[in-house]
Amino acid sequence: MASIKDLFKGHMLTGILVGLGSAFILPKIIPVFGGSVKPVIKSALKNAIILADKGKEVTVEMMEAAEDLWVEVKAEIDEEHKSASMNMSDIEEEDNSETT
Repeated sequence: MASIKDLFKGHMLTGILVGLGSAFILPKIIPVFGGSVKPVIKSALKNAIILADKGKEVTVEMMEAAEDLWVEVKAEIDEEHKSASMNMSDIEEEDNSETT
């Protein structure tokens, strides 16, 4: 089963490939459109980097929250199992005392 981390790895690879492609293509395109395009492209790239960093931060926070919830639920299940096994042992003791 795919985890949340696996979903973001695919997008990360796509982003890296787009970045590498842009690094090779942009130097050839910028002179064609003139110098006025360069600031726009730089601004777009800066915003993309900021957005990617924010996305990573949000993903880490979501993963931490999910892991905390997982631990809480696991602890509740363990406590329920422990309580159920204690109740079963009490019932068995009562059955044994009634037969003697």
